[in-house]
Amino acid sequence: MILLLAKFDTVQSAKKYLAIRQDIINSFVNAGLSETIWKTSSKYAATRAALRNEALKLIEENPDFGPMFDTLLSRELEPEYEDNLLVQLGLGNQ
Repeated sequence: MILLLAKFDTVQSAKKYLAIRQDIINSFVNAGLSETIWKTSSKYAATRAALRNEALKLIEENPDFGPMFDTLLSRELEPEYEDNLLVQLGLGNQ
């Protein structure tokens, strides 16, 4: 029973993350941009960093979400070290 509850909590965290992610996608589409431009353009490193921060908040609330995020969801936000450098240099703040 506890295992089922843990899975449910993880699914709820994933739903929250995906809703935040969809809001980001919608904002780009509404601005007339590609729905995937935020994933690859160096100009949107800060967007990716913000999404990573939202994931970290969800992991703090529910540590069981961490493996799901790390294994599946974080792939589109890599490489993090490049994004961090771009943001520090002020080049990824669109």
